[in-house]
Amino acid sequence: MILSEPAVIVSNREPEIRTAFADENTQFQTDLIHGFRILGYKLWEDNGLNLKQRTEIINELKALLLSLKNVVVFHASEPDRIGEKINCVVDGMESLASRL
Repeated sequence: MILSEPAVIVSNREPEIRTAFADENTQFQTDLIHGFRILGYKLWEDNGLNLKQRTEIINELKALLLSLKNVVVFHASEPDRIGEKINCVVDGMESLASRL
């Protein structure tokens, strides 16, 4: 399928979806739920953390991203507030990444 305009496809990373929308102008992004699941799998696969530690990391990422989602949904007409929240979430994600 060819899209008439550049697009971002949000999905669960199924290869068939990428193939169906194969186009150099199309970007793909994993949806939040599958992103959390992928993170959990990657942390498990790395075998460096126990279940409790993995769950804490995933929950911290969920809190960051879902709080951003809520600000975007409920304050769509306030770009400054959204920008501030984005900066806070980026800082939180950088902190989480450095701890990992």
